[in-house]
Amino acid sequence: MGTQGHMLECELRPGKQHCQSGTTAFIARSVEMLQTLGLGGKCLLRLDSGNAAADNFDAFGDHYFIVKRNPRRECPEQMLALARRVGDKQDSREGKNVYTGFFDHFHPGGDQNRPCVPVAFEVIERHHRYRWSETSGS
Repeated sequence: MGTQGHMLECELRPGKQHCQSGTTAFIARSVEMLQTLGLGGKCLLRLDSGNAAADNFDAFGDHYFIVKRNPRRECPEQMLALARRVGDKQDSREGKNVYTGFFDHFHPGGDQNRPCVPVAFEVIERHHRYRWSETSGS
């Protein structure tokens, strides 16, 4: 919150509670608190990958947001092809390519009726070179 990076709201929850349980209401309360404080400008809201539910995106209002994505259900080969096509290749060491960039065809919750949100990515491609060495013993 503000230019000093203070936290506005925090909830400690039991470990067995699903991370999305009550999250949309929590975000809405936090955004309402921001409005009550009368801070000028937009704030940045950061959430973990378990909170990528479509309803959360509605609660963000016009504030900036970062929601971590877990791409485990996506095909790695398709992500690499996308990164090669639209990403910027970064300088790296031999045997490793790093692509960073944005794409904007992600619909929150997979709902095609929702507007797309931008997604930042970093894709790392590693080329393994194997060396075979033999030792002989007596």
